Amino acid sequence: MAVIDRNKRLVGLVALSDLATRTRRREQVGEIVEGILQPSQPAR
Repeated sequence: MAVIDRNKRLVGLVALSDLATRTRRREQVGEIVEGILQPSQPAR
């Protein structure tokens, strides 16, 4: 997953599998990933 700044410049990459395997709240991984994948603004 691309990480972009406010100016829409690429500033990093995050693997969703890393987030899923490194969280301490394993029972909530689905909710966490779903929240991350939500767009910050409505589609235009």
